[in-house]
Amino acid sequence: MTAYQKIKSSSKLKLYLLISILMFLFILMGFGPDFYMSVMGGFHQSLMLHIHAIIFIGWFVLFAIQAILPAFGRLDLHIKLGQFAFFYAILVVANGLYVTLTTFQFRIGNVGEHLARYWLLQPLTDMIVFPALVSAAFYYRKKPEIHKRLMLLATLVMTIVSLVRVTYIPMHGAKLVIWLAPIIIAMGYDYYTKKIIHPVYMFGLVLFTIIYCRKTWLFDTLIWTKFSTWLVVVVG
Repeated sequence: MTAYQKIKSSSKLKLYLLISILMFLFILMGFGPDFYMSVMGGFHQSLMLHIHAIIFIGWFVLFAIQAILPAFGRLDLHIKLGQFAFFYAILVVANGLYVTLTTFQFRIGNVGEHLARYWLLQPLTDMIVFPALVSAAFYYRKKPEIHKRLMLLATLVMTIVSLVRVTYIPMHGAKLVIWLAPIIIAMGYDYYTKKIIHPVYMFGLVLFTIIYCRKTWLFDTLIWTKFSTWLVVVVG
C-alpha cells in the first residue's frame, strides 16, 4: 500500500468511525433515558423488547465493523461478513415487523384506534425502506462506491425511530438537520476529496426528507386510512 493509499484509507476510516459514532449517539438520545429507567427499575420490560434492542444494536455494530474493515485492508473478511449481514438484515426486518404489530395491537386497546394508526405509520414504513435500501446495496455489492453509500443510508434510516423520541429538541426542522448530519458530512468528504458529490447522497437527502414528513403527507390519505383500518380488524 502506497503512502497516498494509507492516507486515503485513514481518512475513510475516520469518516466512517465518525458517522458510526453519530448514529450511536442518535440511539442514545432517544432510547438512553428508557434504558436508564429500565436499569433503575430492574429490567421489568418484556423479553421481547430486550431481544429487539439486542438485534437493533447488533445491526449498528455490524455496520461499523463492515465500514472499517476495508480501511484495514481486510476486504476478504468484509465480503464474507457481508453475506451474514444480508441474512441479519432479514432478521432485523422480521423482528421489527413483529414488534411493530405487537405494539400496534397493544395501542389499539390502550390509547385508541386513531393514535394507534398514527404511530404505526413510521415503524411500518421503516420496515419497507430499510430492506429496500439493503437489497439495493446487495445488488450493487460489486460497485463499492454505490454499495457503501446505500448501506450508510439503510443504517441511518433505522435511527429515526430513536430521534422522534427526543422531546428536548422541539423544532422539527432541527431534528431533520440532525438526522441528515451523517449524509451531509459524507457529502462534504466527497466534495473535499473528489470535488463531486455522489448521486446516492443526493437521493438520500430527498428520500429522508420525504420519510421525515411522511406522517403529515400520508396519514390522512385514503390508501393509509383503508389499510390501517383493515389492519385494526386483523390484529385487534
